Amino acid sequence: MKRKIIEDVLSKISISPTCLDMGWRWRVTELGNYGNTFALSFQRPDTNSGQIGTGYGREWFVSNDASEKFIIMTAWLAIELILKHEAMEALHYDEIRILDPHKSLEELSYPNAKTSNKNLKRTLIEQV
Repeated sequence: MKRKIIEDVLSKISISPTCLDMGWRWRVTELGNYGNTFALSFQRPDTNSGQIGTGYGREWFVSNDASEKFIIMTAWLAIELILKHEAMEALHYDEIRILDPHKSLEELSYPNAKTSNKNLKRTLIEQV
């Protein structure tokens, strides 16, 4: 499927009127004979600074023979994943973010982490 066709389909998708208006923007990247990818950017508070800025979702692959329905449903998955990610960041219990999608594999697997990095374990213990 040609980039222009994908851009046209994505341009017809809106997320409004709603409290979810986050300044959504689609970006399509051509991969030659392989197909295309698209990603979604949006405005949100930075996870560390709290400053409003642009966030980016992951790239989603679209083959050259993808249908319009495939593009729309994949766009939905892109939106859904971003909303879930942002909700995980926003959920706090006793002022602590307990579902942090930015944690490393070692941090997520603590205390059962298979790492010899004593500094990481000490840092994690200090955070608890």
